[in-house]
Amino acid sequence: MSRANKSAAPETAARAAAVSRLWSRWIFPAGAGLGWALAQLAGALLDGELQPLLRLFIPLSAIAGGCAAVAARRWCTGVAVAARGRSLRAALVTLAAGAALSLSLYLGFAQPIRYGHPPRRFTVLVGTSRSGLCECPADDAACIRKVGLDPTRFRPCWKGVWAVQLSLALSYLLTLGSVGSMTGLLLIPARPQGPEGPPGYLDFDLWIDETSAGVYRAKAWSGAAGFEATESFALPATLGGGEAGYAGSGALRGGASLDGQGGAPPEETGGALFRAVFHGELLKAFQGCLAKAQEGAGLRLRLRLNDVPQLAGLPWETLYDAGGQGFLALSARTPVVRYLELSEGISTLLVEPPLRVLCVIATPEGYRELAAADEEWRRLAAALEPLLRNGLIEVERLQRATPEALEARLRSGPPVHVLHFVGHGGFSALRQEGVLIFEGEDGRGVPVGGRSLAYLFRDHPSLRLAVLNACNGARASDEDTFAGTAQVLVQHGVPAVIAMRSEVMDETACRFAEKFYRTLAAGLPVDACVGEARRSLAAESNPEWGTPALYLRATDGRLFSLAAGDAGG
Repeated sequence: MSRANKSAAPETAARAAAVSRLWSRWIFPAGAGLGWALAQLAGALLDGELQPLLRLFIPLSAIAGGCAAVAARRWCTGVAVAARGRSLRAALVTLAAGAALSLSLYLGFAQPIRYGHPPRRFTVLVGTSRSGLCECPADDAACIRKVGLDPTRFRPCWKGVWAVQLSLALSYLLTLGSVGSMTGLLLIPARPQGPEGPPGYLDFDLWIDETSAGVYRAKAWSGAAGFEATESFALPATLGGGEAGYAGSGALRGGASLDGQGGAPPEETGGALFRAVFHGELLKAFQGCLAKAQEGAGLRLRLRLNDVPQLAGLPWETLYDAGGQGFLALSARTPVVRYLELSEGISTLLVEPPLRVLCVIATPEGYRELAAADEEWRRLAAALEPLLRNGLIEVERLQRATPEALEARLRSGPPVHVLHFVGHGGFSALRQEGVLIFEGEDGRGVPVGGRSLAYLFRDHPSLRLAVLNACNGARASDEDTFAGTAQVLVQHGVPAVIAMRSEVMDETACRFAEKFYRTLAAGLPVDACVGEARRSLAAESNPEWGTPALYLRATDGRLFSLAAGDAGG
């Protein structure tokens, strides 16, 4: 994307946000206006019944219509377009049912009466049958004229007048509520096109299980492209340990310094892993999907490793196709994500601006000082500055990085959409779970397990993305795929989590955050944002570009969209 397009995106979104706010001011008046019109129509058709109540009936109907419109807009602003469409269809069906019931009751029980000179006309309701208390003609109008036009005199002549009145009142309220709801739904502004990003991806799902000791089965499929294949494989000796990492030189976020001593180069391990898995029919299916993706869509490789936790530590992000694609994760057309398929689906959240990013920077006593923590905060704010200036994004730093302060902020403040953690992390072999190190009330470190964090986030559905810029945030055990911090957060409902597979340098973590949020601000899907950040690190010859891992629960990388335009989702 060009620099001009990047700078224009926030301004366009800001203008659209202003339009959205202007529209919201007209929601109540529009609903109230339709409620007033409906009340006027009802008063004209049933003047004999409603005349005594008309001074209250019309304003109350207007208020009810306006409130229904506002309630429908607030309820459906944050849901997906498909869900909003279903709500609109439900309101339309309710409107049709209410109107049909009202019309049938009116035609069946409304009786127009003509009297006086010159002739005058008014309409009243009669009951379901005659009561036998009045001696009058069989014609209802003639009966009412004979008994008298006073309702207290002619209503005893019929049974069930109250039931007719109640039914008509309920059908009127049903009609009024659905009219107001449709008004609110129709005045929710349509989401305009966001900044240009990768087109919608085709998904290439790779599911792996173990058939016998050291022998695995890989099943790949892409429903949209029409390919499916299965192959067996065994890991080469160089990958038999199930774990690999690449270290740069500098201060580690989780410990001492490194002197650039990593393992084999990523081309070697990534190439060995690619050749082991992608061969035979599976390789043909992958190449066929790539060819299909050339028609305009990218190809997203979704790794499903739930059944093989012992393989989760492998550097899947460095898969290397020496024959054509190179590093898959370094191309915007072939993002690599770790997909955790769970029963409950996740859809795009429509967010009323601003999008809120809560930054938790934990520097507890007793742990190595994070020299780049404040620098990371500065770079994060600088990366989002265009959207900050236009009020489309808010970045907030938690004053005290304690679990209690985080819980209080999530419970009492405005909804948080992105949580960014800066600090120390690790994997507790004793507790068999990943942990993040928060600060205690005394300033010392407090390990908080992934499950505890998951329970903390459970009742906050607005939280769509967690970025854990700490060492080993994605590390799990060989027995449990969901033991890592990132994995357990996704398992318990966070749609996407970015975490580090191993230890990482301070500078790498800082640079990754800066690059990631710049592309997030440009409106790209989260998987494309991770790919862009990796590509920037690789361009700087940073060997840790494959350390960040993206875990997705959502089927799409677009996690949220601003009501006035896309923003990182």
